[in-house]
Amino acid sequence: MQHPVGYRIDPETGNAVLTSIWALLTNSTAIFAYFHTIPAALTTAAALITGISIWQLGKRPGHEIEFFRRSARWGLRGLLTFSIATVLVGHFFGQLMGEQQPMKMAAAEALYESRSGAPLSLMAIGPFEKKPKRLSFRLEIPKLYSFMDTNSFSGHVEGIDDLQRADAKKYAAYERAHGRDPTKAEYYPIVGLNYWTFRIMVGIGIFLAALAATGLLLERRWRNGLAGLARTRAFRWAAIGGLFAGFLAHAAGWIFTEQGRQPWVVTGLLKTEDAVSKLGASTVAISLGVFIVLYCVIGAIEFWLFRRVADSDPEPLERDDDQTASVPSLAY
Repeated sequence: MQHPVGYRIDPETGNAVLTSIWALLTNSTAIFAYFHTIPAALTTAAALITGISIWQLGKRPGHEIEFFRRSARWGLRGLLTFSIATVLVGHFFGQLMGEQQPMKMAAAEALYESRSGAPLSLMAIGPFEKKPKRLSFRLEIPKLYSFMDTNSFSGHVEGIDDLQRADAKKYAAYERAHGRDPTKAEYYPIVGLNYWTFRIMVGIGIFLAALAATGLLLERRWRNGLAGLARTRAFRWAAIGGLFAGFLAHAAGWIFTEQGRQPWVVTGLLKTEDAVSKLGASTVAISLGVFIVLYCVIGAIEFWLFRRVADSDPEPLERDDDQTASVPSLAY
């Protein structure tokens, strides 16, 4: 759906027919998505271990300190390793998206005009519209986006306006086939949503890497190591925040990925408006309401279970009876 390969369109039925299973299995988009998602999931798991361990270390002066010190140390090591891997793979994944879905990446930067030496946007403020005509504020790093996208500070990157004009010509026949005016077709996603979900995803990844690096660097320098560091309010709350931040990054990344390819369900082949079922508004409202309530209940139960397990004492290790049996001593 993101980058269809290994298919042909049947001229009689109009259906897509698989022509190469190998092309499907070696789809570059799917491969990069896999190697981006797996370390991201491990990053979230490491953040969960780190957050719970730091929280426990900050409130327990007892015998469990060594247990949670070890789990916090391994959590921080995993967090640093997997967050860096996620960011690095994500960088090259972004370059691939710049080739396959340039509109998605142009919207992620709110870049309207094509240019060489394009700056990286750190923050932009404007009307929350599908495609704001102007931005009231921009904070940028000169030429960095061109370097990240093309490996050259003077590299040329396409903007939303030029991509819209090119797509309007490219898919004019598609629009006419569906009884629509090609001049009124829009081929860009909601720019503000794309822009901010991308920054939430990347920003949290960088934050978690920085949190892990800080914890590992200060461990040997801080009094009582991680146990002492966990009693500082700033680090303790940063670790607890990181516990939830990983889940937020996953949600933001998913929204960016799926919303960023709009207006397509299957990129370049089938638009969303042509794929939706013809259902009444009441049917959609009822099903959506049921799903919202259901997921809220499931989420509340999951949070309660997480909190219960995280707040419980670690179970003592039970030794084997054979190992604990006393060894006969020599009698004199």
